[in-house]
Amino acid sequence: MIDPVSMARLKTVHPVLDATVCLLNYDFEVATGGDSLIVAQCLRRWSDQQILWERGRDTEGRVVDAAQVVTNSQPGYSWHEYGLAVDLVPKSLVRIQGWAPESPLWKMLTDLAEKRKLTCGACWIHQDLPHVQLTGRFGISPDAWVRGLFLQSGIEAVWKASGIVEA
Repeated sequence: MIDPVSMARLKTVHPVLDATVCLLNYDFEVATGGDSLIVAQCLRRWSDQQILWERGRDTEGRVVDAAQVVTNSQPGYSWHEYGLAVDLVPKSLVRIQGWAPESPLWKMLTDLAEKRKLTCGACWIHQDLPHVQLTGRFGISPDAWVRGLFLQSGIEAVWKASGIVEA
């Protein structure tokens, strides 16, 4: 069962992503015999994305400490900022330093998420194990058109333009 903090975080994302993550959590619990998922990140403000992007970088944006880098997406370039992405961590791994990237639970999570039609950061060149997104007709990252739509008309307009519809 998803914990109350994670449930509250899910209420900030697109309703279909919220529902899909809940179903994914059920799949994960069944597959693991009871381990559940923690929602570590959901909707972010652009200012929060800036703070995350600066970690491990100098003032020019060059990586100086790769171990500290949290994201490769500058503000406006992450689906987290549009309520179309979440970061999920198996509960059994949350207290382990670095969340045990070698754990087979990550592969299980990725496989289950892909069955639910989520795009997984684990499959990218710069792996982002906890990241899953549901972007509808949009690409892997927000483009200038999406950023403009968001700035002009807000998150609901982006959701509508994504083509993601509730069943």
